[in-house]
Amino acid sequence: MATHHNFRIKNGLEVGGQLIVTSSGALVVSSVQSNLSFNDNIKAKFGNGSDLQIYHDGTDSHIQNTQNNGVLRIRSQET
Repeated sequence: MATHHNFRIKNGLEVGGQLIVTSSGALVVSSVQSNLSFNDNIKAKFGNGSDLQIYHDGTDSHIQNTQNNGVLRIRSQET
């Protein structure tokens, strides 16, 4: 049976060599060598303010820039 426990992290925590929880509580992926799977409506968020969000709602797929004046750029080749 799983239970919830509070814990304190000092100077980071490394789990399986792949995920790191920093001392501020942030989860950092050091490397990904296989697929990441998300259930419907679970967002992959990027940026300090979670400005870029990618998710699937069960019907439609979304790539959303939530910053008011932000630009979403998709490039095929650097020029």
